[in-house]
Amino acid sequence: MKTLDIVLKEVKTKTKLAKICNVSKSAVGQWGNVIPARFCPTIEKVTGIPCETLNPQVEWSVLRESHESNNSET
Repeated sequence: MKTLDIVLKEVKTKTKLAKICNVSKSAVGQWGNVIPARFCPTIEKVTGIPCETLNPQVEWSVLRESHESNNSET
């Protein structure tokens, strides 16, 4: 199953996903099996599907650690 299909099981339509990500429906249709990294955190917040599943090409653990470190400094 394509990653996009997994997301669509949660949000139901490409139109709704496009609105969530503030892009066109045709842009969503081009995503295929890997969700562009810049949209993963937003989709994770809405669906609960981890960024690691949405785009395994990104080293999310490094980004999460960096974010946690920045939050603890404030």
